[in-house]
Amino acid sequence: MSIVWKRGPETQQTEWYDLNEYTNDSEIGEKMQKVSTFYSKDSKENWEPKLCTILLNVKHNKIQTNFEYEMNMSDYINQTDAAQTIEYQHDFEKFRQIKLDVKWTI
Repeated sequence: MSIVWKRGPETQQTEWYDLNEYTNDSEIGEKMQKVSTFYSKDSKENWEPKLCTILLNVKHNKIQTNFEYEMNMSDYINQTDAAQTIEYQHDFEKFRQIKLDVKWTI
């Protein structure tokens, strides 16, 4: 499994990690950084959307599947303690529930 954070033409990707289908979770301590400018039209209370895509690449028995989730990074401005759980919808029967817990610092 690898995680890809994509914003416009730029991407950051983790190394590949082995998933064990017999355990419920795996922990990855990756940190991704990017400098972005956020814009507000009303004194920094309502921010314009800044979208990014988080891809989850999974390989199992020579099959590679990509799960995609698009989110608005502006929703996490000044919420340094906010953690988000991303649940990917899929039909990949070997992994019943695929989710990613993300903590943002914006």
